Amino acid sequence: MNPNDANEAVEVLTSILKITSLPVAVKFIDDPAALDVWPPVGFLNPSTMGHKMAYCQVVSSVRKTGSQFALAAKDIMCGAALLAFGWVEDGSDQKEDAVKFFLDAKYSKDEETARVQISNMPLLSGELKCPSKGLLVAPLNSGAIEDPDVVLIYGNSAQIARLSQSVIYMTGTPIKSESKGGLSCTSEMIAPMLTGEPSFVVPGRGERSMGMAGNDELCFTVPGAQLGDLITGVKSTHAAGSKYPSPQFLLFEPKMPPTQSAYAEKIMAQIPDD
Repeated sequence: MNPNDANEAVEVLTSILKITSLPVAVKFIDDPAALDVWPPVGFLNPSTMGHKMAYCQVVSSVRKTGSQFALAAKDIMCGAALLAFGWVEDGSDQKEDAVKFFLDAKYSKDEETARVQISNMPLLSGELKCPSKGLLVAPLNSGAIEDPDVVLIYGNSAQIARLSQSVIYMTGTPIKSESKGGLSCTSEMIAPMLTGEPSFVVPGRGERSMGMAGNDELCFTVPGAQLGDLITGVKSTHAAGSKYPSPQFLLFEPKMPPTQSAYAEKIMAQIPDD
């Protein structure tokens, strides 16, 4: 991605939609040689800091503080996410452990619903196994990631609605939403790569508690290759009158309650005619 395009995207999103945290670029690293020198210069790494983190913590740190992170399996403490991101070996034991985790964490009421929930999650496993063993996460306009796989944009419901309108303006295709209760990182980072489609995601329990997503925040996720069209849509719909904050039409005569209406009519009857 051209740095000027990334800078323009951030400028449009902050000036037109007034988002309050930085758009986040995500890049999966599938070149084994790239992991020989890890982390890359300029990137933070949880292991070298002496602890592990969850994906949602990393994303929150990037978008709120402007940090840049390089992650490998040893940096992540969320077992279910490690399985989803394909950073452990596929196998029936792992899937059974995931079912048990969903039950123990009270994500599901019983084993059957846990299996249904897991089957509906975007997982980089089986035929969809990704060769990635590393992940870069940085502010979109930092210049640290030239060709992001996914871009994450956080905002309130009205801001996310404007992003959805912008995509629909460009493509005509409705935007789908996902809420899985937990492991929202899979819907945010993995799903756009598998589907090739943008969506907006309701942050789950973990992202609210550990990633500290705000009570009013949603995440709009878009494949990196489609960011340019999204920004074109934002500018075009803004110019056509779709604004943030949403304009409210107030030029109408209100329907008053009977008491106020009767009193107003009495007072207005006393106004001299011109």
